[in-house]
Amino acid sequence: GEAQAASLCQAVNEIPPVTARVNTLLTNRSRVIAALETECGEVAAGALSPEAVLFRNPASAVSSLESHRKGWFQVQDEAAQLVVHLFDPKPGERVLDACAGLGGKTGHISQQMQNRGKVIAADRDGNKLSRLASEMDRLSVSIVECRTIDLLQKDGARSELFDRVLLDAPCSGLGVLRKNPDARWRTKKKDLKRFAGHQLGLLERVAPLVKPAGVLVYAVCTTEPEETDGVVDAFLTSCPDFQPFRPSELPGFLTDLVDDRGRFFTFPHRHGTDGFFAQRFIRNS
Repeated sequence: GEAQAASLCQAVNEIPPVTARVNTLLTNRSRVIAALETECGEVAAGALSPEAVLFRNPASAVSSLESHRKGWFQVQDEAAQLVVHLFDPKPGERVLDACAGLGGKTGHISQQMQNRGKVIAADRDGNKLSRLASEMDRLSVSIVECRTIDLLQKDGARSELFDRVLLDAPCSGLGVLRKNPDARWRTKKKDLKRFAGHQLGLLERVAPLVKPAGVLVYAVCTTEPEETDGVVDAFLTSCPDFQPFRPSELPGFLTDLVDDRGRFFTFPHRHGTDGFFAQRFIRNS
């Protein structure tokens, strides 16, 4: 409706705070807040994710802050943090981060696993993976193995199986306009169909890598129906051995963000976060 659209437009025109995720392998949220209060103008705990800290007006570049140099936090929006909580990786598991990029979710997955098990961070961009590896060193994460893989190529993925697979797929990025405002000029309505085709193709390529009774999560930083509900509905038709996750099993801080179909949505004007979508699937045993 018009009122919601206007509220959303206003929200994406506002400058957001820097949002960080506390690295619980090394410290806790109280210590990070105390450290940031000495170097930033405004610091607060996040309202949604239990590891989130928000701050404004740092005294220097974020990478120069002492707590950042120590590996105490990683810059990551609350919505992205909540996607990893929906993914819910466990210590000792074998996990694939299928489009790892610069490793925001890779680091969070590793800390949720208490740095025990194995995380394969895959991406077709080797330069991003080099930066990801450096970031894991900064965070004291030792369970990540980087692999340069183009999942859309015929031989892009090996035939090994994983307990959990996260596909944070390339998308229009219309959920992160607060941080990437130029995307509003680059993206056209006709692009959404192309993005959706790629996203479905990636889902169909990673689905066979999930163990029976394993978990697959599809996530995108957009709320456009072509890239969210449309992709999920098409995937459930093409891969009937996967079922949607039911929200009765969720931790309390996720409950209000997941609908009765198990679909996770956040919106800048409602939640003060990026616009994100995720769906968790279970493979039939």
